[in-house]
Amino acid sequence: MKRSEITLAIFADYSKAFDTIDFYILLQKMHQLNFSTDFLHWIFNYLSTRQHFVQIDSQHSSFLTSKYGVPQGSILGPVLFNLCVAEMSKITPSSECIQYADDSTLYRSCKIKDKNSCIKQLENDISSLSKWSVENNLVFNSSKTKFMIFSSQQLSKYHHLKDDNFNINCDENTIERVEQFKILGILFDEHLKLKVQLDKTLKSCYSTLAILKKLKRYTSEKLRKQLVESLILSNIDYCNNLYFDLPNYQKDRITKLQQSCAGFIYKRYGTIEDVLKLKWLLFNERIDFANSKIIFKGLFDEKTPSYLKLQIQEQARLLRNNNNNATLVFQDKREDKSSFLEYANKIYNDLPVAVKQEKSLTKTISMLKKHFYDKSLARSLS
Repeated sequence: MKRSEITLAIFADYSKAFDTIDFYILLQKMHQLNFSTDFLHWIFNYLSTRQHFVQIDSQHSSFLTSKYGVPQGSILGPVLFNLCVAEMSKITPSSECIQYADDSTLYRSCKIKDKNSCIKQLENDISSLSKWSVENNLVFNSSKTKFMIFSSQQLSKYHHLKDDNFNINCDENTIERVEQFKILGILFDEHLKLKVQLDKTLKSCYSTLAILKKLKRYTSEKLRKQLVESLILSNIDYCNNLYFDLPNYQKDRITKLQQSCAGFIYKRYGTIEDVLKLKWLLFNERIDFANSKIIFKGLFDEKTPSYLKLQIQEQARLLRNNNNNATLVFQDKREDKSSFLEYANKIYNDLPVAVKQEKSLTKTISMLKKHFYDKSLARSLS
């Protein structure tokens, strides 16, 4: 977007992906990944001896041995599926490929004038992916596969992208264009604005709160707090790292939800003071706290993915107004400055020196929570 480009993204759909994995194809791929023979025997035994049946009321069918599929709901199921599709990104060399289990997204960015070439390359990649899926016993569903055009609002308006007839074809089907798409539980729109996601989250949370209020007379204060934290606050905390760029009036909508939850717990009209009395961070600080954890894990946690690894870059020269400041950068070089980095630098430089000097990640997170709780408290009093 900062380079005035559009991004074409295709969201590949697989039908019953976990259920169609062929045992022998999986073992062959694991052998190519250098798993030991003993381990492959163990995995084959784990998969091949499973049985299933169908039950309706008290009647059930005879047992049948499962010939395909990795067990869902297990720890190994997603791992084995990921091993089976690990080579997917190599099948689509012209596009970037993002995978999470059976959720796969192909995308390419380009200038408006190069859109036809970009579409052609995406069509070649999605066709290759469809052919590869057939060869690996995966059911690629081209009729349910969608695509979206990401762009800035200004670019979209200037070039009339909403009215432009973009056609991407696969398996003799024209892939449907959508204006919104849910990726791993987050609803994105064409301009990467999260208002629609926030609206959906608020609607879900208030519906849950309405149901809980019917139980208010039959529950203790402690139980009401546990219910709110597990059923509502967990919802607003899910991927709240993404909300850092939201305008304050949108963030205030979540703060009002927190007040309503506090009112439910205390059986009265909820206030910000009630929210803080429950030791909850206000939503602004919840976002900052969540992202601060990512920052410190990026700096000090060896298990952090390489694309989130951060390092502190020394200042080229010290000025009176920045002699205590540091600049965070990603370890792998990015083409342009990320808005997350701009935000991360501000958050990091506003932290107390004691927090930045602490080397234990566990203690750092505890200190961060206290710091942001104090910020919530100070903001409520201002």
